[in-house]
Amino acid sequence: MMPIYKLLAYTRLCASALRVAFIALVAAVCHLGAATCFASAATAVAKDSGWATRAGLRSHFSWLDNQRIIFVGAEHQTIDEGEGKAGIYQLAVWNPLAGTVSRVAELSARSSLCVAGSYVRYQIERDGVWFVRYGEFGHTNEAELDVQAFRDGILAVSPVSCREYNPKLLRKRYGNWSLPLTEPGEYLDKTAGDYAQPMRYFPSDGSDAIALTGIPTRAVDRTPRYSYFKQAYVFQEIRRQSGSNIPHRVWLLTKDGNVEEITLPAGPWMAGSVGAMPARSGWVMWSHALDVGRGHGAAGIYLLRQGGAVRLMTGYPHGLAVSPDGCKVAASIETERVARVSQPRLWMVDMCSKGN
Repeated sequence: MMPIYKLLAYTRLCASALRVAFIALVAAVCHLGAATCFASAATAVAKDSGWATRAGLRSHFSWLDNQRIIFVGAEHQTIDEGEGKAGIYQLAVWNPLAGTVSRVAELSARSSLCVAGSYVRYQIERDGVWFVRYGEFGHTNEAELDVQAFRDGILAVSPVSCREYNPKLLRKRYGNWSLPLTEPGEYLDKTAGDYAQPMRYFPSDGSDAIALTGIPTRAVDRTPRYSYFKQAYVFQEIRRQSGSNIPHRVWLLTKDGNVEEITLPAGPWMAGSVGAMPARSGWVMWSHALDVGRGHGAAGIYLLRQGGAVRLMTGYPHGLAVSPDGCKVAASIETERVARVSQPRLWMVDMCSKGN
């Protein structure tokens, strides 16, 4: 048996490798253990971009590919939302592997970003006039924003495809609450406000609509997010109550119209609002399960899989995005507050790294 002093010396020399092994061990225990496994991954290897991001769950960052994350942020420690001046924000691209952040454009506090794969759409302001840049990243076009068309209801932007469309032209065939999806000719009819009918999915090949009877219209957020890893649309359950004993449901809609319901396990992470996206090794979830007045509690970013969960990061999350290969998660998360100012920062965790 190795003497204890040699074991301690070896541990100090191999601390980094042991941290990775510990993460893998925790993941294995949670995967094979009881139904409610709660493991804190305080030693998880995560990369910090060094940039502050916007607060709020509205998406201000996304993966362009498996290496680069495009985001709206600021290099300094905090963002003062009240200033509202151009130049406070930057549109930038972070490559965690290379350790580089490249600035793309200066934005104002009211600028928005929409990303669908490598297609981007964002707004800039010059001398009080709004312009929109759109197209494949690196090859965007610029045009003056038609503010009046938006006000008249003849122009809108799909939060799924990031393309502009005229809602009034779609109503006859696709319904009053139609939403363009990722492919041309592909639509979702979100149904009328009374929720009496199921949503309808229109495939891109122009075939007949498919009634989505497997998705309870009244119980879900009817604007899905698209998983490039799963090649499917993800609908989140609207949680009308939270608690550590209440699971969370999500629905996957594939492009052939099939629906799959997934129930994510209950646990301390469910004691607050949550949301999840599929990844290669399970489901990545953000949780707002704060311990009010005592700290972050069970809030953070989790990897959920059969048997339990591993907490990848501790803090108050402001959104997450999974890479197209399902291996990495980008997260805007507030790990502390500085002078009472919300300070989410952009992080990345590689869930397919060696030993995890």
